[in-house]
Amino acid sequence: MERMQYIEPARRDQILIEASEKAVPIVVTTRSGINWTTHKTHLLASADFRQHLLIAAPLTSERGEVTTVTTGEQMGVSFRRGHKKCMFGAVVETTQDYPESIVVGWPEQLQELQRRVYHRSTPPRGTTIEVQCWPVDASAQTASSPDPGRVTHGTLIDVSVGGVRIRPHSGPAPVIGHTVLCQFAHKRGAPPITVDATVRHCEEDSRGGNAIGMQFVGMEATPSGRKRLVRLAKIVSEYQRSNYNASRRPQQRMTPTA
Repeated sequence: MERMQYIEPARRDQILIEASEKAVPIVVTTRSGINWTTHKTHLLASADFRQHLLIAAPLTSERGEVTTVTTGEQMGVSFRRGHKKCMFGAVVETTQDYPESIVVGWPEQLQELQRRVYHRSTPPRGTTIEVQCWPVDASAQTASSPDPGRVTHGTLIDVSVGGVRIRPHSGPAPVIGHTVLCQFAHKRGAPPITVDATVRHCEEDSRGGNAIGMQFVGMEATPSGRKRLVRLAKIVSEYQRSNYNASRRPQQRMTPTA
């Protein structure tokens, strides 16, 4: 079953109108320079449905900082709808015509993602997945040529569409709160996927080592990011299916010897 669906236009409009009328809570993702910032706010009802959406302002980050957006800026928007998560990219039209709100253009596309792919999933039993991450900074290091001295190498503990945990084994420790590029190939022979992530925490794992948790950010904001989101959903679903099938296999029983 496909985990990501594009909603046809009539249904898209109905979902967005209902969400606006109910002032549904949303998460807005914006980019400032090299860093992504997430904000919790809500939609507002509008008299001009199908022309634009209203988002409650100001946008306040998790740190309590107010983010200023400008006309033409792209942002990612997501909200929950039942057991699914809806998301779309939006472009700011104005912040002046309506008090205490941000006006964005009516989305051309709305995607729905099953929330089960936001559940953490471990790699298939007996599989070791190597992960590398490195800081994003003004030097504009690319995914193809990061500075080797700044790359953190580790193994995958678990992954979801929302983020990843790794067990580092070499390289510098990433800084909590900083944006990094996180890259891994989910199985042998697969092309690597590279995603922007914010380092959230470093804690002791069940083996007594360190586990670094990173939150994926910014994918809802751009078409290329949403393509990576679709691919991540497929990876997580593949892991979930593999682990489920493995759990259903009969355990081999040892035959006692005389």
